[in-house]
Amino acid sequence: MNKNMSLESNSQLEYSLKVEGDFIPHPNGVFEICDGYIKTCNIQFANLLGYTVEEIINKKPLVEIIHADDWKIFEKQIDSLLLHGSEYSEQTIRIVQKNNEHVTLKISLSKKQNKFSTSLIGSAVIDAGSKNRETSFNLLKLAVQHVHEGIVLTDMSRTILFANEPFTKMVGYSLDELCGKNVGSIFDNCANISEKWTSLLYPHNDRYNCELVFSRRDGSHSLFEVKYSVIKDPNDTPISELFTFSDISENDRAMGELRRN
Repeated sequence: MNKNMSLESNSQLEYSLKVEGDFIPHPNGVFEICDGYIKTCNIQFANLLGYTVEEIINKKPLVEIIHADDWKIFEKQIDSLLLHGSEYSEQTIRIVQKNNEHVTLKISLSKKQNKFSTSLIGSAVIDAGSKNRETSFNLLKLAVQHVHEGIVLTDMSRTILFANEPFTKMVGYSLDELCGKNVGSIFDNCANISEKWTSLLYPHNDRYNCELVFSRRDGSHSLFEVKYSVIKDPNDTPISELFTFSDISENDRAMGELRRN
């Protein structure tokens, strides 16, 4: 973005950047800041926040738009322009949308000054890296819910933090009923409480697997293959435990038929 940009508006509240004497439409969100408020903005910027232009101009203070955790970063960006003589500043900032969702924007600012006032002209675009990470995270969440295996995540005291939908269907309990319980309590109804389950509850290794017959909520029984692993942080400190469950009842029955024949 040109550092020496200026903002112009027309009757439709559309804004353009002045580049080398010609006015051209700007694809990014463009806005002007004055006295802690958005003084003007284009439709693209309003869309990024989920508002109409009329809902933003002189009505939404910046402190309500910028994510609380990034407010100090944004203040420093403004101070570098207004107090320290910088001509141009660029930061990656999270903003709060109308629906209270957060979006990460790359915001560029430059100073606009005349005899009567000083304001800041800004350009905003969704941060590509953040968008890619968010897309990947959303795909991961979908993948976890669509795998065939049941997945349970616990803290190091075995309290259930998360269980995916396949697992809740396997055992017949809802996520709300499972979260906050000790993982061992799920298998109070195991039909074969044995040293296998004891080894799973008190493993000597970071990885372990066994087979358990489980009594579902409806009274039926299934044979599960259970795998256990420890999740560690970059410092190799255990921070969580992961259990995966596969219903192998049909395979077991098929093998039994083959053995009998």
